Parts: sequence; C-alpha cells; structure tokens
Amino acid sequence: MTAKSAAALLDLKQLQLFDALYTTRSVTRAADLLEQSQPTVSIWLGKLRRQLHDPLFVRTPAGMQPTPQADILIGQAREILESLRRLSVWEPTFVPATAQRWFRI
Repeated sequence: MTAKSAAALLDLKQLQLFDALYTTRSVTRAADLLEQSQPTVSIWLGKLRRQLHDPLFVRTPAGMQPTPQADILIGQAREILESLRRLSVWEPTFVPATAQRWFRI
C-alpha cells in the first residue's frame, strides 16, 4: 500500500459520523451522539464528502436527506462498523485439550 492510497482510507470517526448522520438526519444530533462539537462534525463531513466525491447529505426542511450514493454506501459502512465492534470485544477461548503450553502448579 502506498502512502497516497493509505491517506485515502476512511477513518473510524468518518464511518461513525456517516452512520450517525444517516440515522439522525441532523448534524447537531449526530454531533451529540458522537460527543463532538457541531463545527467538528461539519469539518469531518466536509472531508468525507471530498473523499467520496459526493455531497452524501443535502440540507432540506425535513433534515439532512441522504443522496442516492449515501443510500448505496450505508450498508457497507455499517458492515465495517459492526466488524470493528465484534473485533474489539473478541476474546480468545482457552481450550485445555488443545493447549500447547506447560503449566507449573
């Protein structure tokens, strides 16, 4: 992986923002959910928009409405977030019958 392609990767906070904004349809409520300030979340959204080359959400009287591209991407983003959640709570299982270690008592 080159430095340029590594820089293009989305980070966790951007994925969390995308999910929160898709769920709440509000930058302010998404900021509250993420425990960030509204200006910070707006900056993150701008970066996400540039990286994905799409506005993702359009401001309307009913709130932030997802673009067709956002509707396509939300499933993948949520799969990634769920995989990261599962990975973060994973614990190895100890099976005495297959253990390769010596124990002294």
